[in-house]
Amino acid sequence: MIRKKWSHKIVSDEGFSIVILNKDTLQYKEGDKKLTLNSELLAREGGFVIYKDAITNWDSPYHDIRISQPERDQILEKIKMLLSAENINVQII
Repeated sequence: MIRKKWSHKIVSDEGFSIVILNKDTLQYKEGDKKLTLNSELLAREGGFVIYKDAITNWDSPYHDIRISQPERDQILEKIKMLLSAENINVQII
């Protein structure tokens, strides 16, 4: 899997990406859908904490589409894979 990085954006050749918007917000994109994630910056570890229970629905205009637990787990694995490729630690809680 080839990944490209522009500034704070990490892109997979499989059609998904992650953007680090700021120290407490990440945005995951898959196809046409976006998911804004509240996170916390881990200053010492140089990574992020992501709260999995906060992942419930896609952003507008797909906000009526609920994200199932298996789909959420898959999204989190993709996020971890992208960030880990750039040596960014991720803790899922």
